[in-house]
Amino acid sequence: MRARPALEGTGEVARSAAETRGGNPNGRTTTYKYNDAGERVVKRGEQGETAYVNQFFTVRNRSVGTKHVFVGETRLVSKLVPGDAHVNPGNNLFGNTLGQWWWHRSPNGFLHAQNTVKNPHYAGNVMPQKLPEDNFVYFYHPDHVGSTSYVTDYDGALYEHVQYFPFGETWVSEQSNTERLPYLFTSKELDEETALYYFGARYYDPRTSVWQSTDPALGAFVASSSVGEGVFRPANLALLGYVRQNPVRLNDPSGLEPEQPGSSYSYDSSVLPQLRIRPRPARTRLLGRHQPDRLATTKREIAADLKNRNFNRAITRAAEYWNVQRATWTYDPLLTATNETAYAVTIPHPTRDPTILVGDRALSDPATLLSTMGHERVHVQQFHSDNWAAKGNQVSAAVNELEAYDAELRTSGRLGLSRSMIAELRTQRAEWYAIIRKTSYKVRVDGGNYRLLPKDK
Repeated sequence: MRARPALEGTGEVARSAAETRGGNPNGRTTTYKYNDAGERVVKRGEQGETAYVNQFFTVRNRSVGTKHVFVGETRLVSKLVPGDAHVNPGNNLFGNTLGQWWWHRSPNGFLHAQNTVKNPHYAGNVMPQKLPEDNFVYFYHPDHVGSTSYVTDYDGALYEHVQYFPFGETWVSEQSNTERLPYLFTSKELDEETALYYFGARYYDPRTSVWQSTDPALGAFVASSSVGEGVFRPANLALLGYVRQNPVRLNDPSGLEPEQPGSSYSYDSSVLPQLRIRPRPARTRLLGRHQPDRLATTKREIAADLKNRNFNRAITRAAEYWNVQRATWTYDPLLTATNETAYAVTIPHPTRDPTILVGDRALSDPATLLSTMGHERVHVQQFHSDNWAAKGNQVSAAVNELEAYDAELRTSGRLGLSRSMIAELRTQRAEWYAIIRKTSYKVRVDGGNYRLLPKDK
């Protein structure tokens, strides 16, 4: 990926009050309470009270617990624990039903143990195939942006099916039960009282497709003076707009910053001891012999294509110059909107060749396009030699980028890149290298082979 690394950052939550109240069309009031970090900890409304113990556990009406199991940031399973809802179920049908069920399996449940009406799980002297608590285990099946499309129960039977309009408004909602799970659009919780999604930093209305408060990063935008950043980037001025009007490709995990699902890396020190960067022959990193005549002809042809806005043809000429094989490529006008620092990105596929998406920044002049395609060609080689960084492994990804930037810098002179472009390449390489320096590992280039080794060796 020809871009700056996606570094982790912090942002202030645009909420200073410890408690807020919101009205709904029925005239009832919903109360929300937040902790000192701005995270919601209690919600009280028409549907009762929900306490958010942490990311993995919530309690509804002080009796019904829900345990959430995550794989990375993706919610995989929710398991309901009825608890002692029978003690004070109130007029909540959900709590009452669960409470009655739990009562029949309480310590006094032996009184009804062989009553098949009160204990439908009784199977004589035969152990049932599943335990009663498995009745309330639900598995999520999300789409490409993390929205819940299907929910199945313990037996794999369909419990819920949901489809959405692009900005999150529900289009199809089918349930096999009167109760539905609240984690829907991009796996965020839908508050039935207000019909708003809670993202953490902000609330979002899927019907009107706007946030209910402005972007908390506004202060940082105003302070930025870099061209193409802050207020100088038009997309940042849409303070209430959702994911830069691109909900089909982007989501916003926290309400602070849009991102493309699966494209960001996070540093996890626990995986470092398992990293193995296999050495490869030096020829796999070379971009070919210098052919001045062919290069001059290619640059003239690309210049003509760019002038006529025949972008895909220009990209093809650059790919042919570097002899890019076992890959596809295309012009992506939305790439810069997704990542303002990106020139191009190589997307791997498990069953076919990778795809190179080229953005507007790479099409500024022939030399830049040729340099960008040379960079992405290295990534294609990494993919086909089984050296592609695993998703989520930021350190391994940094090694991949170092190799690509080094190859690109070696050809910068012959391609005629400007001094400013070469300086940008060196800066971006340094930023990727800084990721590795923060760990206990180092990169060694030995005989043209890139190796990731402990610093003490």
